[in-house]
Amino acid sequence: MSNLSTRLILVLLFTTSLIINIHADAVKKYTIQPGSLTVSGISAGGFMAVQTQIAFSKSVKGSGIVAGGPYYCAQGQMMNALMGCMKSPSSISLSSISGQVAAYAKDGSIDPIDNVKNHKIYLFSGTQDSVVAPGVMAKLAEQYTSTFGVDKANIKTDFNTPAQHSMVTNDYGNSCSYLGSPYINNCNVDSAGAFFKQVYPDFKEGGSAVSSNLFTYKQSGKYSASSFSDTGYIYIPTACQQGAECKVSVAFHGCNQGASVIGTAYVSNAGYNKHAEINNIIVVYPQVGVSYFNPMNAQGCFDWFGYSNAKYATKKGDQMVAIANLLNDLGYSL
Repeated sequence: MSNLSTRLILVLLFTTSLIINIHADAVKKYTIQPGSLTVSGISAGGFMAVQTQIAFSKSVKGSGIVAGGPYYCAQGQMMNALMGCMKSPSSISLSSISGQVAAYAKDGSIDPIDNVKNHKIYLFSGTQDSVVAPGVMAKLAEQYTSTFGVDKANIKTDFNTPAQHSMVTNDYGNSCSYLGSPYINNCNVDSAGAFFKQVYPDFKEGGSAVSSNLFTYKQSGKYSASSFSDTGYIYIPTACQQGAECKVSVAFHGCNQGASVIGTAYVSNAGYNKHAEINNIIVVYPQVGVSYFNPMNAQGCFDWFGYSNAKYATKKGDQMVAIANLLNDLGYSL
């Protein structure tokens, strides 16, 4: 072997070790602004974002929901999830759900619901969505005002874009009316930006993502949960790595959108990272994988119908605990 070849191999090994070390160190304490946590998601991830928002309402300041639905919509039943919560909004009983909300708040399973009325909220539902009926998102908007007391002035909606079931962007994805993987459509609508603009008053336009600022972390130990993949992702803006005070946001993918199914398409192209970079927002992308047994989760969805445990929609839910543990270790206490 020539000296040049040896040197090249050593350089590659050294570079690889640096990347592994950087990724291994991604979970550490950052300077995170108190009260800055927001949550968002699409489809199952939208339902999961609502759950996280309501369960930890004292610590969350706002949410962005794309093609999701009301808190505790499925009421622990898969058939409710597949039918009413996706196809038949008229069958969703918000009054029935509100009884469970009150019970959870009373026993401390979720934070006092009075917190939610101060949240800022962004809601998106495409008029062509054939997976989650637009009326389901209308029910969510109603729940925010009727059950949680959110003023309509705090809720921004986009229910007029002719989008299929997808995370909508202004620069990446399939055509707006397309239904299919990776469920990211270019509709000339920047939904991630609209969400950030709604929840963060000091939001700035014009950012660009830095690909090397997307890190992996191991979803093991206290960061593991039912159906979680081995690896999650975190986008950490340059300034945050250098000690600047930053915000934090959690973005939940939809079914069949985890990295085990579509690679890094969602975590790289859903539209968050370019805004995160210029606005100093750490974005956490937890990952769920496909599972065919214990639990049955054939499409790799976050748990919004009870496959992990009966407490799935509360602070004691298996997946909720793992996410809370990660946020705590990043420097944001729930």
